[in-house]
Amino acid sequence: MQYIIHNHMRHFTLIPVIFIAIFMQLTIASGQDAANYTVHTVIKGDNVFRISLRYEVPMDSIRQWNNLDPLYLITVGQKLIVSGRNLKKAQNHVVDQVIAPKEIRDTVKIVESKLPEPIQEAVKQTPAPIATVKADTTDLSALLIKARELAYNKGRAESRKLCKLILLHDSTYYDASVLMGRTYLWDDKYDSARFVLNKVINASPGYYDAMDALIDVELMSDNNEGAIKSAELALTYHKEDNGFLYKKAKALNNSKNPKEALGILSQILVKEPSNDNAKTLKASIIESRKTRTLTIDTYAYTFSDGDPWYFGSVSVGEKISKFGSIIFRYNYAKRFDRVGYQYEVDAYPSISKGIYLYFNTGFSNKVNFPYSRFTLEPYFNLPAAFELSLGFRYLNFDQERLVTFGSSKALIYTGTIGKYIGNYWLSLRPYLVPGNDGWSKSINLTVRRYFVDELNYLSLTVGTGMSPDEQQYAYDPFLYFLKSYKMSLEYQRKIGERFMVTIGTGFAREEISQGTNRDRFSLDIGSSFFF
Repeated sequence: MQYIIHNHMRHFTLIPVIFIAIFMQLTIASGQDAANYTVHTVIKGDNVFRISLRYEVPMDSIRQWNNLDPLYLITVGQKLIVSGRNLKKAQNHVVDQVIAPKEIRDTVKIVESKLPEPIQEAVKQTPAPIATVKADTTDLSALLIKARELAYNKGRAESRKLCKLILLHDSTYYDASVLMGRTYLWDDKYDSARFVLNKVINASPGYYDAMDALIDVELMSDNNEGAIKSAELALTYHKEDNGFLYKKAKALNNSKNPKEALGILSQILVKEPSNDNAKTLKASIIESRKTRTLTIDTYAYTFSDGDPWYFGSVSVGEKISKFGSIIFRYNYAKRFDRVGYQYEVDAYPSISKGIYLYFNTGFSNKVNFPYSRFTLEPYFNLPAAFELSLGFRYLNFDQERLVTFGSSKALIYTGTIGKYIGNYWLSLRPYLVPGNDGWSKSINLTVRRYFVDELNYLSLTVGTGMSPDEQQYAYDPFLYFLKSYKMSLEYQRKIGERFMVTIGTGFAREEISQGTNRDRFSLDIGSSFFF
């Protein structure tokens, strides 16, 4: 919008300027007062700052002598008084030129009145942004330093004002344009950043910092195709530049093209073996290409009033490009001197950006597990690092039918609301189960502390109530009306590139019948192998 306003300003500024130029040319041609002051004719590329340096006079003096507006706007061919012995006379001379006849002033007013109201108002207010910037305009380098300090200290809007002031004095001061583009990037104003940076690249093809910043804009806005194109353009001007090669590899990897990304990273590391960014990204890509995981888990539950229970599972999972993850699992359970087993499939398909689905289905030999089960729960990534899900679990305990909607089934409504706070993740999950005697309610609160990445963490869960969806209660659909208070702690750590271990423990105070309570202790150990 500001760019458009300035363009309009130039158009209706030209009307009086043309007459000024005519009057000045006539006066200069007559030779009057030529010996008393020096006149400079504006050529392409001139600005008041450069002219002030050439004639060693303050910018403000040039503005006053020539009755310039506070934006110091000048046009090619314009005559400017830049020095002289009889300055008072010179000033009067210029004022006489600036004050156009009444019919011209009326014409300008008519032109202005036909502009849209927002532009008319912006024209009136144009000097204000410049007036609010208090800085030493005689040193553009010092101004840029101040602009950078503001940008790095949460003063990005003020930084942009300084950058615009610098560019007003020197439109080719591209470092100011690049800084302004980056401040737009940091404020997530990607289109504004593209506009400013592309303007630099068009004016000065191959300008390194502008091209580097533009690639970052595309990466940050998830426009990986645009990042690749921008990197390739930059590499036509800066052959085999490691910085541009690295960013192209990053965009390729984001675009699900890890093979080509690895080739570029290897090329970088041949020339620069100590390049930490390339080494880290290469290791990450290699790690992500280990798409299969074999996991073995064992659980033991001991009670204050009975024999222990034992559980185990073996699962194989795979990450499928452009789909998500899928896991096949075999579960084993021994309790009440009976052995049961269950087969399950978990899937986490990606629906769209920020949305994925959790799907689960399974069946068993009807011992210690429900005969069949089905789960559907979509997850949504929300602003401010929140995550929300809402779904249901269907458990069928009928011994004869694979699917039932009678009293032998449990239908559980559940969901989560989670929040990432730094290296912590907080999640609240309720379970609501309708029944003949009302609704059963249970709830779990999880606090997780991440360390190096999402695979390394320490997790604490506290909760109340019973749900047949939980492993230890999955043998009886009627336990969910009993009371329980529980707490568990789990630690997971990755060891090397291919192994991961998990260990956890827990305690629960459970009501197994009306008025009868017991204590339950648990220990679980698991290991995973990536290949």
